[in-house]
Amino acid sequence: MHILYTNPMILSMSINNQESEGPKDPGKRLTLKRIGKAAAAFGIAYIASKIPGALVNSGTNTAQASQADIPTANQNQSNQLIQSDISQTAPAIKEITKIDPPPQNEPKEEIDHGFNRLNEILALPLTSEIRLQKEAEYVEWAESLEQIDNGFLGVFDTNLRGKLLDKRFSLREKGHPNLPQLTGENRVWAENNRFHPESFAVCIDSYNEAKEILHRKFEKLRGEQFYEIFRPDLAALSKQEDSGFSKVDLVDLQTRENSVDELLMNPGGMLYLINRETGMGLSPRGLRYLFVHIGNEPAKNALLRTYPESREPGKAKGLITALENICQKLSAGGPLKYRADNVPGSSLSGDIGSYQALTETFQRENKFSETFFNRSFNPFGLEAVVLAYLFLAHGWAWKTPAGKQQYQIGYLKDSIDGKDRSTFRKDALIKWNETLAKETLEWAEKYYKEVILK
Repeated sequence: MHILYTNPMILSMSINNQESEGPKDPGKRLTLKRIGKAAAAFGIAYIASKIPGALVNSGTNTAQASQADIPTANQNQSNQLIQSDISQTAPAIKEITKIDPPPQNEPKEEIDHGFNRLNEILALPLTSEIRLQKEAEYVEWAESLEQIDNGFLGVFDTNLRGKLLDKRFSLREKGHPNLPQLTGENRVWAENNRFHPESFAVCIDSYNEAKEILHRKFEKLRGEQFYEIFRPDLAALSKQEDSGFSKVDLVDLQTRENSVDELLMNPGGMLYLINRETGMGLSPRGLRYLFVHIGNEPAKNALLRTYPESREPGKAKGLITALENICQKLSAGGPLKYRADNVPGSSLSGDIGSYQALTETFQRENKFSETFFNRSFNPFGLEAVVLAYLFLAHGWAWKTPAGKQQYQIGYLKDSIDGKDRSTFRKDALIKWNETLAKETLEWAEKYYKEVILK
């Protein structure tokens, strides 16, 4: 806001000039003259209010000037006209700017991530009716992508996880910025094969994320060191005469940045593999929903039944210890509090999570990921699919009780030199589940031929 203080002498001169050069109509001349005198008197009065004794020295009677010449309310229109003219002819002597205080930021509404609701759920036994009710209430409440994805971390009922997947796909269809649209080819391929589109979308998104993780590490370490750490099995194979993998092959991988793409199984293969682990056909659509059927009983009970002490001494105890360590680590490092007694597992094996990992295997691979990629995963969330890709791609070495070095081969697709790597791919799938290796490889090749090559 600007306030202009104007010199009263200049004001009076400006009015007198307008009077002498103004219109010949005496009425108008009289009006200008009266207003001019009043304005001048107002200016003098203003100075008097600011400078003590100013009007005493000049001998002016301020009371008479105020009563005779200051305009009344009936002269407001004339005042407005003369003030407009003054602003155009009289220069400002001084300008004062009033600085308004900075606007106060309104407190932002705190975002509810759903953690309090989920912790209430996680504290209850799996078979509790109250737990099922709270899980249903959470699914009904969840709206944002974060709330939906967090729901997978604590909502374990099969049908309710399916509803979360439906909600997620709805956000993708509406154009959520963090959920890329499925291409027409991928959506048609998924639905023609009776898979829920969001199930396939998660596999595709996770594939791209896993590939980005590998590329970043390859760029940071360069090829030789990257393969030395991530694929020590290839270094050993390159030294074996009949391995089908030579030193030239290893150098080829080390010198090509896009070689890391060959370490990953394609999304079509992952779709089928996880479908066999956690997929289920759900109504009303009758499509296969992935990541939903993660077990109906405590994993501890399933592990004790699957690995009886009489047959495999210490096996169940070791796997339960790994489960307890996983829960403790998740609880210490995040907002959710897990209890091993309330974690579901496969009734057939006691495996846990969105892709059904053996507890010891998940613990080992997650620890490697933390060290090598600086990334940790929650086995119950959709994020775990990224670790599934990295697990299949990763090859590692260990020593047998006799001290002999053994290697677990990671997944390796066909190289651009055309050599057949199918043995390596099959071996990588065997380390996941031997009974699923052949069928999973067939689905990976099916997707490659029907979508990628077209």
